[in-house]
Amino acid sequence: MTFNKQKSACQTLSVEVPEHYESIQAQLQTGHDKLNQLKKLVEDKKSRLEGAKEFFELVEKAEALLKDSNRSLIYWSSKFSHSEAENIKNDIEQVVNLFLNAQSKLLLF
Repeated sequence: MTFNKQKSACQTLSVEVPEHYESIQAQLQTGHDKLNQLKKLVEDKKSRLEGAKEFFELVEKAEALLKDSNRSLIYWSSKFSHSEAENIKNDIEQVVNLFLNAQSKLLLF
């Protein structure tokens, strides 16, 4: 029996047996409150699952990017001298740090 059918049956019963009207109404309210809590819990769990799904999709993309960048690094490492590679590495680290600083400032707002 669905909740609405139970509610309808309880309302009919409360009219037929008026001395239990308040008790029946209290039980109906309790059932309604529990149903709302359950709906809220389901929405929260659904939201968390969607967030987890997005997180793991980003992890997969990051892993793929890392594999591609490793291949590129291997290729380009043979093209530059040690000092040139060190300069490029330093330049990349500066750009990454600028990005991370900008990102942290955005997260603070």
